[in-house]
Order: sequence, then structure tokens, then C-alpha cells
Amino acid sequence: MSVMIGDPIPTWSHGPVTPERMALMAAILRDPNPIHFEPSDNVEAGHHLRINQGPLNVGYVANMLTAWAGPDSIKRLKVRFVANVFEGDHIEASGVVTAVAEGSEEATAECDVRLVRSNGDLLLTGTAVVRTLGITDNR
Repeated sequence: MSVMIGDPIPTWSHGPVTPERMALMAAILRDPNPIHFEPSDNVEAGHHLRINQGPLNVGYVANMLTAWAGPDSIKRLKVRFVANVFEGDHIEASGVVTAVAEGSEEATAECDVRLVRSNGDLLLTGTAVVRTLGITDNR
């Protein structure tokens, strides 16, 4: 199948984000920051919820890309964190193809990617380059 500029990447959804997964990831990362274990006291932000780790948020985008393009397809993923993901959030990763390249050894697609909360709040933006060999026609 050929990938074309403007092709959407199928949305990948997850939720709710759970404190148990945050605690497990904190243990794996050896991250003792209490914002992942205890509800925050950040009254200024208007919440008292645990905050998800950034690597988990990037992982949601990576899951979307590999569900679309296949395992070992991600060549590059660059992101910018826009807002926190909190316990209880339902999130959606999505993207769109912005460029394609047909090389002698492999075909790739450059994509704009994003992560949003179910209410539409933008959480993460970025770009990715993926090998397109494993993409099948979902249209």
C-alpha cells in the first residue's frame, strides 16, 4: 500500500490513566517524585490528582505509530509536552502524514503526531518518521 501526504493515522485511545500504572512506572524509572504517588497539593492548578510520567505519554504516541506501521517502524520521534496527563484521564493519540520518501532501501513517512485528553485539551505534539513497509490499507 502506498502512503500519501494527508493520510490520517488511526487514532489510538487509552483510559482511564490509573495511579497503579503511574506507581509501577515510577518504580521502573526509579522516579521518587511524589506527584506520581500522591494527589498533588497544587491548588493553583485547580486539581488534586496524580500526574502521569512523560515517558508514558510518549509511549501512547509510540503505541499509535506501531499499531499503524508495525513493530520496529519508528525511526525518529520528537515531542513537546504541552500539558500534564492526570489520573483518570482518557487520552487519544492521533497523527497525519506530512511527507513521504521512497528510498532505495526503505520507504518512510514523516508525520505530525499529537496526544489529547478526551475533552480536546492538547497534551503533547511532535513529529515522527516511520518505515511504511508494515502499513496495510485500512481505508
